Amino acid sequence: MSKYAHLTQKWVEKYKKGMSLRKIGEADGVPKGTVKRYIAPYITQRPRSSTKKFIPEWKKLYEEGYSVSEIAQKSQVHVTTVARKLQKEGILSKKPSKCPPKYEKFTDEWVELYQEKGESLRKIAAKYGCSTQTVSNVITQKIDTRSYSESSRKYAINETYFSSIDTKEKAYWLGYLFASGSILPSSKSYTIQVVCTKKDENQIKKFLQAISSESPVSTSRGISSFVRISNETMYKDLEKWGLIDKKWYLLRMPMLDSTEYTRSFILGYFDGKASLPRHRPIIVVSGPKAFLEDINLFIENELGFPLTIVGKYQKEYGYDRYKMASYSKYKTLTLLRWLYHNQPILLKRHKNMYYYYEEAFPYDDAIMKQLAYLQRKG
Repeated sequence: MSKYAHLTQKWVEKYKKGMSLRKIGEADGVPKGTVKRYIAPYITQRPRSSTKKFIPEWKKLYEEGYSVSEIAQKSQVHVTTVARKLQKEGILSKKPSKCPPKYEKFTDEWVELYQEKGESLRKIAAKYGCSTQTVSNVITQKIDTRSYSESSRKYAINETYFSSIDTKEKAYWLGYLFASGSILPSSKSYTIQVVCTKKDENQIKKFLQAISSESPVSTSRGISSFVRISNETMYKDLEKWGLIDKKWYLLRMPMLDSTEYTRSFILGYFDGKASLPRHRPIIVVSGPKAFLEDINLFIENELGFPLTIVGKYQKEYGYDRYKMASYSKYKTLTLLRWLYHNQPILLKRHKNMYYYYEEAFPYDDAIMKQLAYLQRKG
């Protein structure tokens, strides 16, 4: 017995009462082609309904200022059907539509609301009972509309904060963004996102304070906190320093003007990516291999020893992910002392763990000598 044979009679009756094949199929969760195949022997298929009779009405509505989408909704047909018919009749140009006659009288008023008072297209449209596209068509006769990033920006921001990295604080936040931030893919929005665990939410607030932004911090499922900022200048500056959209595996450490700035950058990255377990002095930080190798080389040049880079242990964005680690008490404590020395900004949770290491795992003579050397340098 055929799979849908038990439904055939019901489908025939629905079709004869005027229901379309698509509607019949949707009711039972099957394609309209399947419905047609089963009922074809028992019906005479209706000719497709013509929309030609609607053209005079559509023309009138369009000239009164209704958008194509509004006309389609009114007639309960697809928007492309309306557009195609109006274009064929020469009523609608394939080029962007001109100012609808019905709303020409509002042109100057809408330009003032949009340009002088900063109101959005959506807000103007709601106020005058038309579509946002209609408002756009009207005001673009006189002015250019704002880009997505400009129209979505609600909060002030020091957009040139990352134009130059000339303080330890800027270097730190650049490193933190390399660890916990991203630039989101869009040709218009220029969005920067920063994400951290809920317990580190204050870290995002410190970042917003640094860039002079009052953007709100949002929470996802009570587990993580995040903020999104739309700004073309800052977005492109971060790209310049090497933050790469969708190519996380190609990250490399940026070349900064001083070793102190690089040290702050590394601390920022570690505060975003590193873990410090409580049971003994260990530091583990994840990242792409080449990027970790850059950091490791710098640490070796400064401290006289490298950390250990362990082979791939999981995928991130589809690419191999690595970890750099120190399991040596001497290396871990020396590294943390070097990282946290005279820094203006840090993750309090990590620094508290470092203080705990100092108290619970006293230094031996070799470490004391190394620390004395570091203090002479710094």
